[in-house]
Amino acid sequence: MQQIYSNFGITIIKQGEKYFMQYDSGEMVSTMKKIELSEREAKELQEQKDGNAVYEYMIKNLNDRI
Repeated sequence: MQQIYSNFGITIIKQGEKYFMQYDSGEMVSTMKKIELSEREAKELQEQKDGNAVYEYMIKNLNDRI
């Protein structure tokens, strides 16, 4: 497992050839969630310039998995 990115409340890790995003679900009790990403999604998330852009990207592109 290799951490390749950590910013704006998310961490992207690579395990073998797979990418995963870990984030705090933001509910009443802090719960870390982990979802699988494509390599393209991992790169696009890293390109976001601020926390709001990350949030918007997640809602637009990853909503079915969060």
